[in-house]
Amino acid sequence: MRAKYAIIILIILVTAISFCYAMDNSDMPMAQKGVLDLTSWDFTKNGPVLLNGEWELYLNQFIDPEDFKNGLVVSPEYIRFPATGGDFEKLDPAINNKAYATFRLRVKLNDLGKKLGLKTYIMLSSYKVFVNDEFKAEVGKVGASKEESKPYYMNSQVYFQKDGDEVEIIYHASDFHLNDLSIRSPVFGSDTQIEKQASYNLGKDMFLFGSLFIMSIYHFGLFAKRRKEKAPLYFGLLCLLIALRTLVTGERFLEQVVFLPYEVYSKIGYISAFMGLPAFINFLDKTINKLLWEKAVRITNYVGIALTSVTLLTSRKFYDAFLNPFFVLVAVILLYALIRLLLAFYRRTRYAGLVLVGFLAIGVTVVNDMIYQNKLTGIGSIVPIGVFLFIFSQSYLLASKFSSAFNEAEKLTAENQSILSELKELNAGLERKVEERTEELNALMLELESSNMDLKESMDQLALEVEEHKRAEKEISAAYEKIELMSKTDYLTKLSNRRDIFERMQKKEQHAASMVYSVILCDIDHFKAVNDSYGHSVGDKMLEKIADLLRSAVGPDDSVARWGGEEFLLLLKNTEGHKAYEIVEQIRKSIENMSLLEDNNSISITMTFGICQFDGTASFESCIAKADKALYAGKKSGRNKVVLGE
Repeated sequence: MRAKYAIIILIILVTAISFCYAMDNSDMPMAQKGVLDLTSWDFTKNGPVLLNGEWELYLNQFIDPEDFKNGLVVSPEYIRFPATGGDFEKLDPAINNKAYATFRLRVKLNDLGKKLGLKTYIMLSSYKVFVNDEFKAEVGKVGASKEESKPYYMNSQVYFQKDGDEVEIIYHASDFHLNDLSIRSPVFGSDTQIEKQASYNLGKDMFLFGSLFIMSIYHFGLFAKRRKEKAPLYFGLLCLLIALRTLVTGERFLEQVVFLPYEVYSKIGYISAFMGLPAFINFLDKTINKLLWEKAVRITNYVGIALTSVTLLTSRKFYDAFLNPFFVLVAVILLYALIRLLLAFYRRTRYAGLVLVGFLAIGVTVVNDMIYQNKLTGIGSIVPIGVFLFIFSQSYLLASKFSSAFNEAEKLTAENQSILSELKELNAGLERKVEERTEELNALMLELESSNMDLKESMDQLALEVEEHKRAEKEISAAYEKIELMSKTDYLTKLSNRRDIFERMQKKEQHAASMVYSVILCDIDHFKAVNDSYGHSVGDKMLEKIADLLRSAVGPDDSVARWGGEEFLLLLKNTEGHKAYEIVEQIRKSIENMSLLEDNNSISITMTFGICQFDGTASFESCIAKADKALYAGKKSGRNKVVLGE
């Protein structure tokens, strides 16, 4: 058994180390003096690239793309991405973790493609992003002072057309609230690569969240059934905390659907860490009796409760100061627990090997998470993956316990049969002692009946727990199906998203030779003005209303999808270009005559449409490109038009 556990531990360690090396970005090109040369980078083979290296830095200045274009004479400093407050202090020791700045990088390309994408994770506490002189997105509110700025942590993805062999990326960013001046390198690639990466990461986060949440409920249920056994309670609490942490890290799903102050999401992240350690240590202590020193467990509990209280009652500037001391405590406690587990494993304590396997899985990921939180380097937060491996190891532990219980039951049954046989032999050979032994035999039979009743109750309890485990597996499967549906549906309009419609289009392409399609790309004219004038909530209502109109305007065999932002895609089956033009012209007029009443204001908009006919002679990608070109022509010629592409 010890050899088997040692092999399992070795496999986990080798897998973790191999995974870290596989994700090593040391071979990626590095920017030099504000220029990143990607002319020799194979995006198809190597995938997207992290924009690491030296960016131009204009500290305490907001320089617009137009100023650079007009030849503004200004001398940049350079800062290496990713960056933290210490990197800024090297440039200005008096910066005190508060600053605003302009960051600029020019990327040289070869033939990556016309559609590109840029994903931003952390760029101080708020930022604006410009690509090729065009404003693309803003997260939070950027300002030159605390009063003018507003922090928010949320990932952003922007897409744009390639223009020439060089792309200029400019960020306006500020940090007057979080005071850590953290920057994580953006990711650059084709629009398809960025979109697929985001969809994959979101699906992974949702799968981990669903699995961990269901597992927490399952173990809370086990504790409710067996309150004397507290290990499931602490394990369920640990699963729940890491599940919540999954929602505010990685793709930050919760921040995308619920717009709350950044402080709320920050507190969730910190509390999940502060309370996760006590939950984990208590689970170890309750799983293997007397594994840890009682005072060590109490100290961990007191620290976790105290730091959680501080986090709930104070601002991030205050409770963030406890993070590094807490990491020191984590290292000390986990090292102590590891030593105790190794000793228990050496002494062949029951279940110590299985717990050690799960501990190493979490330990590797926690160490990575601590490095990532302090340096913003490495492979990102992978604690949920470690917890997921830990769950499987503990499931095996529970299975071992169930197996042991069955073995004990079988052993007890065999002993009962042996006793009955001995009684029969004694009864046949010692008839003269029947009367003397009758009372003893009756008492023994009563004990056997009682043992059988206890055995039946144990079997019933085991059957109930097995049934609950099956039910939990079904709930996990249902959660996965729901996540799959969410990944293919636009959360606002309930239309198909880009990923879903693109998959459909690829399937239709196989039968395109036998039928004609019309592909229509449409874009709301001056939609930014609606958001700026009436707010994003009104803009969202307008998007929903337009989605309903487009959905009702097409046939049952046609498709409508939200292509991105204020852009939609229609796919009309068996419809030639001129017929599609007539249909879309009616839609355009309907939208032109449509209005949204908001606070006694009637809001009207128009849309521009680009049409391309697909008959199997070219790929869908080229057809979409032609439709996009027609849409651009309509925009350029005055908007509120339907343009039939070549």
